[in-house]
Amino acid sequence: MSVRFKLFNEALPVYLTPAPFVNITKEFDKQGDGEILGTRYSITLQGTLVADRGSPTHQGLFLNTAADHIHDIDGDGIAGVEPSNLWYYSIQQKQKALMNLTSKLYEGSLLEVDPPTGLGNDGFKAYVKLESIDLPAHAPGNPRISEYTINLSADVMLGPAGNQTGDNDNWPAAGKWLVSAASETWGIEETDRSVFHRGLINGKDFIINPAVAGAQKGAVISANKTYLLTRNISATGKNEFNSDLSTGGFQEDLYSTNYKNGGKAWQQARGFVYDIIKYGNRFLFGYDGFNNQVSANAGGANDTEYTAGIHNNLVALPQDPDDVHLFGMNLPVPNNNAVGVYDNYKAYNYKRIQNVDIRSGQFSVVETWILAPYINPADGAIEATETLDVQMSEDSEGKLSVNISGTIEGLLDNADDAGVGNAANLDRDPDAVKNVKENYNRDEVNANTKYGRALEHYRKIAPFFHRTAAMIVKEVPEYAAYTISPTLASKSVTTQVANGTISYNLSYEGRVAEYHWIPYCKSEDWSVNDTYPGHVVASHVVLGRRLGPVMQGINTQTQWQRDLSINATFDTGHFNICVDSNNQYLASPKDQATCVATVDEFGVAARWVENPNFADIAVAIGNDDFTNELILAKPGNSILSTTTGDLAGITQKDTRLVQATAIKKLIDSFDPASYLTTIDHSQYTLSGTFEGGTAPKRVRKRFLNPPSESWNPVTGSWSYNLSWIYEINDPWAFETGEYVDKVDGVVNPDQDDKKDQPYSGQEM
Repeated sequence: MSVRFKLFNEALPVYLTPAPFVNITKEFDKQGDGEILGTRYSITLQGTLVADRGSPTHQGLFLNTAADHIHDIDGDGIAGVEPSNLWYYSIQQKQKALMNLTSKLYEGSLLEVDPPTGLGNDGFKAYVKLESIDLPAHAPGNPRISEYTINLSADVMLGPAGNQTGDNDNWPAAGKWLVSAASETWGIEETDRSVFHRGLINGKDFIINPAVAGAQKGAVISANKTYLLTRNISATGKNEFNSDLSTGGFQEDLYSTNYKNGGKAWQQARGFVYDIIKYGNRFLFGYDGFNNQVSANAGGANDTEYTAGIHNNLVALPQDPDDVHLFGMNLPVPNNNAVGVYDNYKAYNYKRIQNVDIRSGQFSVVETWILAPYINPADGAIEATETLDVQMSEDSEGKLSVNISGTIEGLLDNADDAGVGNAANLDRDPDAVKNVKENYNRDEVNANTKYGRALEHYRKIAPFFHRTAAMIVKEVPEYAAYTISPTLASKSVTTQVANGTISYNLSYEGRVAEYHWIPYCKSEDWSVNDTYPGHVVASHVVLGRRLGPVMQGINTQTQWQRDLSINATFDTGHFNICVDSNNQYLASPKDQATCVATVDEFGVAARWVENPNFADIAVAIGNDDFTNELILAKPGNSILSTTTGDLAGITQKDTRLVQATAIKKLIDSFDPASYLTTIDHSQYTLSGTFEGGTAPKRVRKRFLNPPSESWNPVTGSWSYNLSWIYEINDPWAFETGEYVDKVDGVVNPDQDDKKDQPYSGQEM
């Protein structure tokens, strides 16, 4: 038997003689389920060094033949007859030669073991990894010999000639990768995002939940959870050595191990992982080896999607052998023919993360999908997930602040048969890298991106933010009676194009049954101040009087007075504005199409009208016509300016008249003359009750003080202030000077019932 090594950069093999005994142990790398991933061979060479013969020689040189070689150690020309003092020298040279043979320089060398037949084709060989060498002490009494043990390992056992199979477990010959361990784990978890179904806004007049009848446009009908599906595949590879031994290691670095192209451990692990990855629908919806799957609803036609074999709308088909679980590993195929059925989930937003640990030879892939309800595109597919938060806070004055915020993330249908992963294994076909890259970026090329989906969904639901906030507030018992103002108090929108998300934050104000009285205003505030009569007293200064001036009533009183102040702000920069059914100004949208698609909390569509307060500054400056363009745009003006629009329907003439009428009604409602007039005392009894059929009003006369008005056409700020003075005939506030009650015209201080109080200066 012969044992030899083929070393890098060596044309001829080197032999170990006398040939050592060869011990081989074969072990298997198994997964937890018992599947064999690979094999491991432990090879032990147990031999003996002889001082005066064999290979290596006494000079530490290996011979290129298996023939016996007798040494001439002392150089006297007579081999085999050597002085004993040179035996130790020879043994040490041979030991050093073995240690050099098992150095890193020769990691991956080819070990060849031939049987003693001499045929040269019945043995085995292997590219070996060096584990250890053991050189024990000399045998007592025999310094001519020394034993040694070399421990090697290999992952493949080859045949004697070429690289033909020497053992059935030749993984590279079978097109397999060299790995020692592998794992595949799945996880599914609920996300914090949902798919919100809103009535009648997703392209078709349908009801997602048939049990909900008469759904109003924009109303949130239901919310479906979404799930994060995670797959983690990892492997630990083993090195595959280069079969070309003409060069040792890499250029200019003889100590770098010479691996086959793609033969590093981490590359072998990567190839293994890529081979078992299934992408898109081929995995998620199952694949059972049949090219043509026939569904019951397809009328016998070839179904374009594979089936997991578990679905109430499909005929029973062969199960996918990889069908681990219905929700997670294999999803039910969406029923594209059933309108209004949304109990099936589909995978979106496929993402892959790769990790490589070069030194440990590990490679892993983490795949994630978002599982969201599938909706037939013909029904107006919802292609985004949302978070929705509504916060309510109330101050000491009962003012309610409502904050609605959320994040929209687009759903990209990139987990399909045409997506990344259908290409060949990148390690088997390096040219496929380009194709995979192009496939993976196909949606970006077509502008069909996550952000595009998110933006499209945001445009659909933006007109209904106020409605959504109002509906949620009314569901809280203590705020059921509150009305949310449609005018935004604040608004912020954040877009992240790369992540495909849009975040918004909006604030509204609410009070019990609050609406702006003045049509088309952004905000308003009005207040009333009443000043009641007081005594008129003459004051006389008396010299030396310690009590001060002498005060004397002169039998009269001060006037009644009412002050009214109105403040409001208006949009002056847009010729057209969007208003709801109650003529409440909507800060957004700013375009007609979105406006008419907007509904209020009662489900009534908004209207696109001409702005009565539009102040065309550019036209005013160009025409030197500030009166017509700016001053006449103030609230309450019913005169049409020189600027007119082409919009059919509600024109500026209409809106100005509506606004002016409302302001006039507001002022008239506080005018004392509207409810105070002269009375007849004879119609009252002694107890003060009115015996007539209709109570007369209480004002004798009233006068209007000069009003004042302020208008800023740039900011839209407007204020109007006016006051009235009037004279009143109240049954308990009699003629001048009579500050106590009287019976039948006779003053009786003892019968003062205090109903005329409080008046300034009157005793209590």
